[in-house]
Amino acid sequence: MYRILIADDEKDEREAVKFLLKKYNFELDIEEAENGQDALQKAESKKMDILFTDVRMPFLLGTDLATQARELYQNVQIIFFSGYNDFPYIKKALTVGAVDYILKPINPEELRKVLKKAIQKLNAQKQIIRQEQFAAVYMQNHILSRLLYGAK
Repeated sequence: MYRILIADDEKDEREAVKFLLKKYNFELDIEEAENGQDALQKAESKKMDILFTDVRMPFLLGTDLATQARELYQNVQIIFFSGYNDFPYIKKALTVGAVDYILKPINPEELRKVLKKAIQKLNAQKQIIRQEQFAAVYMQNHILSRLLYGAK
């Protein structure tokens, strides 16, 4: 199960996102934060897989939160949502490698597609890690076998 952190200073927005996550049966451990600083503290204390953040929040902008979250967790999937269609924010979202930038009010179907895409990316990353671990164990066994049986 993946963990999502929903960061927005508007409680109604957080509640709407949680409602949609449950409606679409996303199996996610849901954490909430009411501002950017609170979100950063929660991210530092618990690993998160998906950061779903508003752009403009008190104490720490969502774009700055995303930058720091990326430093903490290289593979975190970042999704911005905002009532502002401002190019500088969208550009920053691209810079931190966000999955998407959704405008408020949130379109439920758009949210479903974006979260599905984020989860697919996480699953692909998990698969790559498994393959790398399998390859490492295989190589280790191969080398040990060659050493034990005297092969050059």
